[in-house]
Amino acid sequence: FGGLVASNGSTLFSSILPDYDGNDMDGAEDFIGCWEDTSEDIWLEIHSDGTYLFMWDDGYGSSGRCYMDGDELCLQSGTRFVYHAGSGRIVSDDGEYEMFPSEMPKHLR
Repeated sequence: FGGLVASNGSTLFSSILPDYDGNDMDGAEDFIGCWEDTSEDIWLEIHSDGTYLFMWDDGYGSSGRCYMDGDELCLQSGTRFVYHAGSGRIVSDDGEYEMFPSEMPKHLR
């Protein structure tokens, strides 16, 4: 299941600390919203509260926290995105994802 079980039976999972000072998403205005990959049926929703949701067309999803590091949006998964104002797209640092503004399909909600 990917977690640890404490001696009292509670389950622990890998995580990042919450944004206690409220600054983690400063500068993220261009990233907030829903994005669709140009080459695959993958969607990414980025929320102003510092959370994200990746969804694949087959119904598989991945969620986590995100934060700004300079001009890059960093996902808990380790993927980083840069916003390209000229094209209005976000591109991952490894080039795997190039995403444009979109809406999550209803069947994945």
